[in-house]
Amino acid sequence: MQVTYKGFTGGLVKLERTSVDVTLRISIIGMPTQQSDSWNYNLSIYDREKHVTHSFTGVNLEDVKFYGGAVTFGG
Repeated sequence: MQVTYKGFTGGLVKLERTSVDVTLRISIIGMPTQQSDSWNYNLSIYDREKHVTHSFTGVNLEDVKFYGGAVTFGG
């Protein structure tokens, strides 16, 4: 499977869920209005042309493009 992240493209080596980033939004009057949880991931991409693996931490999956395969989440 091919992956593109922040201008780096290559084969997917590792995608590991690491932690939850909890964001609490506060309204103008100081009352909590919305809480959102988003998982962070570690991502490793192998660049075949440069013969190097690029590794990233704290990745948001919305910023990653997957293609050329299938992705299944869950157990």
